[in-house]
Amino acid sequence: MAVIVKKTDRKLPPNHPLSRKFDTVEEAAQAKTDYVWNTVLKDFDWNAFMAKKGNQVSQK
Repeated sequence: MAVIVKKTDRKLPPNHPLSRKFDTVEEAAQAKTDYVWNTVLKDFDWNAFMAKKGNQVSQK
């Protein structure tokens, strides 16, 4: 029996920095990388992350 699944439209809001057309794939990749570094990973503690990663490797 066929089932119909309603999919949600996941478009970015119009004022989002990535919701535009890019001239090249490289430009789009650089924009996405910059967005992740500046927005998502802005307050990420790399020293604590690397220390935890080192502890996990040494426990194995």
